[in-house]
Amino acid sequence: MIRRRHRRRHAEPSEMNITAFMNLMVILVPFLLITATFSQIAVLDVTLPGMEATGSPEKTPPRLDLGLVVRRDGLELDNGDQRLAWLPMTQGRYDLHGLDDRLADLKRRHPKVREARLLAEPEVPYEAIIAIMDRLRVDAGGVERFPVIALDEARR
Repeated sequence: MIRRRHRRRHAEPSEMNITAFMNLMVILVPFLLITATFSQIAVLDVTLPGMEATGSPEKTPPRLDLGLVVRRDGLELDNGDQRLAWLPMTQGRYDLHGLDDRLADLKRRHPKVREARLLAEPEVPYEAIIAIMDRLRVDAGGVERFPVIALDEARR
């Protein structure tokens, strides 16, 4: 027994095999670098609505939130909760000429507005919705009016 202890004391330590660990690092490090997202800090210049850089209030027309409701008995133009116009059906047809006049007037007063909501009752024919949507997008001469249209079902 004494000999065994003596042999263990003088034995040289074995080398650690790190090949498997190195293989893991070779694969893991590039994977983590590729999948890492790099964030950028952005600075926004924020001013209060209706205020110029000098601090004096601007004189701007009220914001237009155009909505066009296609009902089975006529067309209703609104600005959010405020009703702008009612165009009843005449002889079983929608008043598209009256709609053109109202839309042209709204576009003159609000030239930067491009969005509109188009709401239709379920009973309205598909062809009528498409014709009204075309009038809402462009005028008869092909000039853009309100090309960004959100389409939904009208509530009663």
